[in-house]
Amino acid sequence: MRARHLVILAVLGLAACASPPRWVRRTPVLRMLYRPWGLPYLENPKFSFEYKRDWKGPEPAEGGVRFRAPGGTARMTVSYFLEGAPGWREKKAWGPWMRQQGTTGDRHLVDTVEVSSRPASHVIYTEHEYDPEYLLGAKSSVSRIELAVLPDEQGVFVIRYEGLAADFAKHRKTFLRILASVTLAFVDPPPVE
Repeated sequence: MRARHLVILAVLGLAACASPPRWVRRTPVLRMLYRPWGLPYLENPKFSFEYKRDWKGPEPAEGGVRFRAPGGTARMTVSYFLEGAPGWREKKAWGPWMRQQGTTGDRHLVDTVEVSSRPASHVIYTEHEYDPEYLLGAKSSVSRIELAVLPDEQGVFVIRYEGLAADFAKHRKTFLRILASVTLAFVDPPPVE
């Protein structure tokens, strides 16, 4: 009995991998059980990543693409801004701008995360959005935003995850998995002669 359970768990584990073995692909029952975690997004020449299968998208966003979590309580945007385009800032201006975001309760610390094998500036902060049809403060929504910024020679990559404060942690694991799968096309500086 125990051996049967181990075999079933091993088969289900293999069926969950991105590229299952040939014997899984040839077996109709196992092929029906096979559901990869995510799907690849390959439509932009500057970046690609794997997004969760049940997230909605791609939607056009300024400089890139956006995906939404089921229910619309969280979204992730990957953008690339060329020098001089709307949304672009000087490389030295991103750090101070990132420190200024959020509320007084936020840490305002910019740390470093690895994106596509390169260090990126990273910050998490809170944002309050007030409904303009009500008195100021009468109706608002609180969001948490996680931002990773990575400049290259021609522009800057901006990866943004935002969600309602109550749902931020729920979808953050998915965002971190997407972030780990991001592949960026960098323009390296010309070699010094």
